[in-house]
Amino acid sequence: MNIKIKDLRSDKGTIEYLVFDNKEGYPDQPKKSIRQGSITPNEAKAGFKLEDLPSGNLALTFIHDENSNKKLDKKGIGLPDEGVGFSNNPRIFFGVPSFGRVKFKLSGAEEIIIRMKYF
Repeated sequence: MNIKIKDLRSDKGTIEYLVFDNKEGYPDQPKKSIRQGSITPNEAKAGFKLEDLPSGNLALTFIHDENSNKKLDKKGIGLPDEGVGFSNNPRIFFGVPSFGRVKFKLSGAEEIIIRMKYF
């Protein structure tokens, strides 16, 4: 699967990602994900590959960790202070989109575009 990330606010820090095959641990528990990793913003914009993923339903989560502290920093009212992105690019209203809104069926060599959102 090829992934490109668009709408990054800066080239600072890293892009952290998690891949889930079910809702347990989604969206932010690495130990319950089936894949996790980190890439640079430039790699994210150019595109990168995730290989050897199982076919079936998957959900991808991304954070733009601009200060490289390995966590999603939040503003005083609980909104993310760094960028977030999800497979299917769901609209985000109040809270994290459900696993059902983010999951997609992997069946081959798809190309996925993720649009980062900043609040």
